[in-house]
Amino acid sequence: MDDKSYGYWVNNPDQQVVLIGHKYHKDFIYHRENGPAWIDYYPDGTVESETWYVHGYLHNTEGPGHIKYHPNGTVAKIQFWYYSCIPEHIPYKHFSDEGILIEEEYTFFITEQNFVPYREDGAAKTFFDPGTGQATYKEYSYHKEGYDHELDSTCFMYDNNKIYKRKTYQKQFKELYPHLQDHRFYKVEIFDIDQNIVDIEYEMLISCYEMSMSESDEVNKVVFQNIEELQNYFILS
Repeated sequence: MDDKSYGYWVNNPDQQVVLIGHKYHKDFIYHRENGPAWIDYYPDGTVESETWYVHGYLHNTEGPGHIKYHPNGTVAKIQFWYYSCIPEHIPYKHFSDEGILIEEEYTFFITEQNFVPYREDGAAKTFFDPGTGQATYKEYSYHKEGYDHELDSTCFMYDNNKIYKRKTYQKQFKELYPHLQDHRFYKVEIFDIDQNIVDIEYEMLISCYEMSMSESDEVNKVVFQNIEELQNYFILS
């Protein structure tokens, strides 16, 4: 069967018919040889996103497999796909509407809907200050085993390009207390301006399974001043 394309229209608030999407098919699966097979549009007609498919696979060897745009036309996100897999050595990138890189993430691919931060030789996830371009947050995750992005993961928070907090996942507490699988445990080290550790505490995040380490700072958090205090909590609870 020859390649076919289909447009999708809706009525906007002014009751004008506008094109919101364009899809290319071959043999009833998404396919296009020389361009994106799925294009979405903003109501004003500008492109919102482009996704490349070849014979039903998310795939593009000439550039990103998926691009999302801000309403002003600048690139918002790019992600590379090869035969519906995310390459581990090429990061997902997120840009501000001024074209400034604000997030970069390397992932380990499981399925099209399930992939976790992972990188062997550097930060798996980095957030940048859009004003200065300096890193404000880095998360390291070195293991694929069990597809658990928390295995031996550590994050660093920065201020003026200096580390001020290191937060390391403590997987041994989940092993000791299996009834608390929805909880997360971290060792938190605070640094001074000379990068010396000046304080250590422990955190327990309660039922924050769906949150990343950067998102869960103040949600259902219990802070312990030392490891003994944390252990006593379990003895008494």
